[in-house]
Amino acid sequence: MTPMIDIVFQIIIFFVFTVDLDKAKFDKENPLPLAPNGMEVTDQDPRTIHIDVNKQTETRNIVFIGGSPVAMNRLAGILNASRVRHGGGIPIVIRGSEQLEHRYIKAVMDAASEAKLTQIEIAAIKEKV
Repeated sequence: MTPMIDIVFQIIIFFVFTVDLDKAKFDKENPLPLAPNGMEVTDQDPRTIHIDVNKQTETRNIVFIGGSPVAMNRLAGILNASRVRHGGGIPIVIRGSEQLEHRYIKAVMDAASEAKLTQIEIAAIKEKV
């Protein structure tokens, strides 16, 4: 029994060290725009809200927080509730594909400003992988 437990723990350790969680943040169907002169983010506030904006039709949800779809008319309320719960100054990172029309990004920025959140960043990559 002991050797089997050792092997299971070794397999768990192997997968923990080999999984690349940062790549999972980037969707291959919605590639991020290039920003070769942009500043690289090294430290992030743990309260950071990542908002994904996908290129979809007007009738479907285009905004996702943590992988969960959010209706655009509810986004400001959700962000405001986060500000009330965690205090002001919550950073927001907006991730949208390079083909996405800017009006969708602007709508998310408007919802954030309506919730009185001003630390807004737009995610991009420095170079093509």
